[in-house]
This record gives sequence, structure tokens and C-alpha cells, in this order.
Amino acid sequence: MPHRKSQLARLSAVQALYQLHFMPQAGIVDIIELNGAANLDIDLLRWVVTNVQQQQQSLMALVAHLNLRGELVDMIILRCGLFELTASKLHYKIIIGSYMRVAHLIGSRSFSSVLNKVLDNFAKSQDQTKLLSN
Repeated sequence: MPHRKSQLARLSAVQALYQLHFMPQAGIVDIIELNGAANLDIDLLRWVVTNVQQQQQSLMALVAHLNLRGELVDMIILRCGLFELTASKLHYKIIIGSYMRVAHLIGSRSFSSVLNKVLDNFAKSQDQTKLLSN
């Protein structure tokens, strides 16, 4: 059950960030409450939305550096995945798998394989960086 709650939280986080794109005047708290439900991990939802929103410029710069283009929802999924890969203690395969499921639900079909490759390569480069810094 915890896995389902975190999956729903990630899906809701992407939806909340999508809504914030079109309604920037709405507060993050309002959007989170609108997307929150009893059967999801509300702490994970808040953590992802708040941090992706706060780090939007650096995440967008990273996406631009990767020279990727896609639909808005695809780019939001990518930014969420990149954020979690840098900030979460979870194994990268869990994070990638979760965002791949989100992409299959609401992303564009053509972007799923690109998303998987980009997140996987990024995660592996992060692992190398962590190993070299220890």
C-alpha cells in the first residue's frame, strides 16, 4: 500500500505543477490541497511540488543543457524525476519506475523512452559523482 500512496503522490505532484504553470497566482498550498487525496502520501506530494517549484530555474537549466524538447507535461515529469534523483535516498530504479508510470498515464507516448534513458543516465552519473566525492 505505501508504494501505491507514493505513486499517487508523484502523479498528483506532476498535475499540481502543471496547474501552477497556468495559474502561478494560485498558492502552492492551494494547489496541493486541490490535488491531495486521502489515499496518497501527502508529505511526498508537498516535498516534490515545493522543491521542484523552488528549484525550477536550476532544473530547467539542466533540462536545457540536456537539449530536450517535449510537451509541457513531459518536461514537468522530467523535472520531478531529476529532482528526486538528486534529493531522495530511494534507489534510482524505484524513482525512475515511478515516473515512467506517470509518463505512461499522462505523458506523450513518444517521450516515455526518452524519459527512461535520460533519467537512467542521469542517475548513473549521480552515482559516479557520489562515489568520487567519498
